[in-house]
Amino acid sequence: MTQEYELTRSFEIIEYSENIDEILKHLCNGCEVRQSNLSKKSTNIVCLMKKKHLFLDEDKTVLRYKPSILRSNFKILISNIDDINVAESIETKLCFKKKLLHQFIISYKDEENNAHQIGFFVEDQNQLKLWASGLQYLSDKFKKPEDPIVDDWLREAYFAADINKNSLLGLKEINQMFNSLNIFKENSDIKLKFQECCSEGKNNENAQLSRTEFAKFFKFFSFDSNEVSSIIKNYGRTIYGKICLNAESLQKFLAKVQQQKLSLNECKKLITKYDENKGSFLSAEGVIRMLISEDNDILEPIHKNIHQDMTRPLTDYFINSSHNTYLLSDQLVGMSSTKAYDNALKKGCKTLELDCYDGENNEPIVYHGFTLTSKVLFKDIIDTIAFGAFLQSDYPVILSFENHCSPEQQIVMAQHLKEKLGNMLFAEDPDLNQSKLPSPEALKRKIFIKAKKRSQNAETDEDAVDASIKKRQSKIKQKINVAEEFSNIINYVESITFKSLEQGLASQKYFQNVSLGEKKLLQLGKDYPMKLIEYSNKFLVRTYPRGSRIDSSNYNPTKGWVFGCQIVALNFQTPGEMMDINDGLFALNGKCGYVLKPECLRSGKFDPQNVENFSKSVCKVNIKIISGHLLPKASKDGTIPDPFIRINIHGIPKDEVLGKFATKKIKKNGFNPQWNEDFQFDLYAPELAHIRFAVCDSDMGADDYICQYSIPFSAIRAGYRRVPLLNRSGHTIRNASLLVFIQKNIK
Repeated sequence: MTQEYELTRSFEIIEYSENIDEILKHLCNGCEVRQSNLSKKSTNIVCLMKKKHLFLDEDKTVLRYKPSILRSNFKILISNIDDINVAESIETKLCFKKKLLHQFIISYKDEENNAHQIGFFVEDQNQLKLWASGLQYLSDKFKKPEDPIVDDWLREAYFAADINKNSLLGLKEINQMFNSLNIFKENSDIKLKFQECCSEGKNNENAQLSRTEFAKFFKFFSFDSNEVSSIIKNYGRTIYGKICLNAESLQKFLAKVQQQKLSLNECKKLITKYDENKGSFLSAEGVIRMLISEDNDILEPIHKNIHQDMTRPLTDYFINSSHNTYLLSDQLVGMSSTKAYDNALKKGCKTLELDCYDGENNEPIVYHGFTLTSKVLFKDIIDTIAFGAFLQSDYPVILSFENHCSPEQQIVMAQHLKEKLGNMLFAEDPDLNQSKLPSPEALKRKIFIKAKKRSQNAETDEDAVDASIKKRQSKIKQKINVAEEFSNIINYVESITFKSLEQGLASQKYFQNVSLGEKKLLQLGKDYPMKLIEYSNKFLVRTYPRGSRIDSSNYNPTKGWVFGCQIVALNFQTPGEMMDINDGLFALNGKCGYVLKPECLRSGKFDPQNVENFSKSVCKVNIKIISGHLLPKASKDGTIPDPFIRINIHGIPKDEVLGKFATKKIKKNGFNPQWNEDFQFDLYAPELAHIRFAVCDSDMGADDYICQYSIPFSAIRAGYRRVPLLNRSGHTIRNASLLVFIQKNIK
């Protein structure tokens, strides 16, 4: 039987983008085929060989037979395939009963660059579609990457530099790009690499790089791969003369070093995602791309969602809390605004403060009393809270009142709260048969009023204001008569005046709470650490900055957290290290505003001041600061920084005392600075420790802060990890990151 072979597609190759993993899996399993050699031009007789099992090897780089035929070196490298076609189906009676056969034809070159064609017959048309589509996909990815510039940040820089939009970049444009990317390189170095990559010749002054040439050029400057080279060497295998990671070796690396258990299929998807050719293995560039991706963030992924037990009493949680929430700046002359409440709620704040005073036209106002801060209407604030209270999460919101209003205007406040909050305002009286507060889960979408009830005399909290303000306040009657209408909406978060830990433990009701000024907190923590933890296990404890912080600066929130204090209120309007630590803690548990306290605090058998008597083991920590990636500039003049990294540990006193480290500075490189410095330290209470990575610019005077990232130690993933970087406002700086290596050993 004869057949003229017309190399034409008899059907459209199926789309492989959606189900390519299943198609390639099928090709790796292989199927029975019959082969015909189309390279011989002497005859058109169909010479069908016996059935063979054709399969794609595990790296998806080579076609082979299985089992291997004796003395046969048959293989087709996917990278050498020029074309995939299908031929008209043929009907044959040779060697078997009459059947319709379907053929796909591969045009390829051997290792000596000789051209060949080979046809494979299959008996099922679906098999034909799978082989043709799968091989075409692999061939396309080897030969024709969709875009030679595979990194988004580099593509953006390329388009910005390509002013005339001709997809070509000259040497002058390249030099300007380097400054915009925050890196200084000698012009001679840039020119040399430019000439190596440019096809237009070394002596052509008007030479320009194409997109492909530009992608090749930038590889010379992108990353120092020394650290990655050791990963490749230890776990990789040689493919096409280069050591790379295939799915199996990547799986081994992730399990042993990254402490991640991924299936082979998941590893294959990672390779497809980060290999520039979308192939089946990772080169050094692909490994780097994977390591500095969001998939490899230092934060345990589980914390991106609400995953903690939310059915425990409110006292078992740290609650994201704001002090003087109404202020946009300092507490002496700053502006009060509803925008401040909107900002706090968007950051996941769940305890908001309102300092309330009598206003004109019988409308209460909120501001920092006896200062020059501006005033805002109480009712406008409640409107803002009613709209935004549960945008971040459905868990309860506490409104902490400093009530200086007359009984008449307190009645107005109560009316506004009931009308504007409606069913969100929790109206039930405390259950006197209970001994613990309800859980966040049971109180979803409820708002509570934290204030003193009618039966008590409301007094200004100790440390709430500085000496000059107290002097002015002393002329005014401090005792406030609480209106019954306002008192009636205070239930599960009733404020009382703090007397002592002993008295509170003996007689305080479970739904009552106290506020401790910064000075009182530090004194109690020093004198009665375990008693303070016992107290905070039974009752809500609010802490707040001392009044002498007239610039609205913040105290270290860990000073309250290590003793179990739930409502550690900070000035959200003041960025800085302390606010960074707060943001780091409440980035956990889906940013819902509630984080479960560690077991050591909930058990009550812990003393932060004498941790050696309670800690069963010490955590040995090694942090290696490897490199930076696309760091922003520090100063407005646009100069390239000399970056270095500060590492600060916050937590119990013993962990803080030696918890300060710094790397060397790297001269004029914010693009890809390489530090490769190790720091070792012990943590005696790792569950209470917080780590802050700060990127600074070395200067002749004071070092300039650039950006940072703060994270509780308990939420850190071991291994090689990406540290995303945040600006002063706590927002992520796109593409900017550090690469670190972390080891944690409990001994």
